[in-house]
Amino acid sequence: MSKARGEPSQGQLFAPSESPAEAAPEPSGPLAAVAPDLPVLGEFSYGIPDALVERVRVGVRVRVPFGGRKVLGYVLEVGPGVPAPPKRARALLAVVDEEPVVAADVLALARWVATYYRAP
Repeated sequence: MSKARGEPSQGQLFAPSESPAEAAPEPSGPLAAVAPDLPVLGEFSYGIPDALVERVRVGVRVRVPFGGRKVLGYVLEVGPGVPAPPKRARALLAVVDEEPVVAADVLALARWVATYYRAP
């Protein structure tokens, strides 16, 4: 059964002028890829507040909002190579360490191993 005059029987997912790309605003400022210190898969992108830009480096621990909590995480990457999140990027809350606690080359090796073996 169809509606009269060829009208669709279901609504549209997106309005005609709206697309998924337009629905996600572009984050402003630099981004950091962070691995939360939790048993979750993947890394998450966070915006870096202006007050923390100079202190955020690969290997430092940071405090981030995650699932309604504030958790520790490790910065894996900083800069333009970090993928933008599908929604507005949440901001890092604090930098815990002044110096990296994990060397950048060790993090790079760990990421390669995780990708190669398809393990978190």
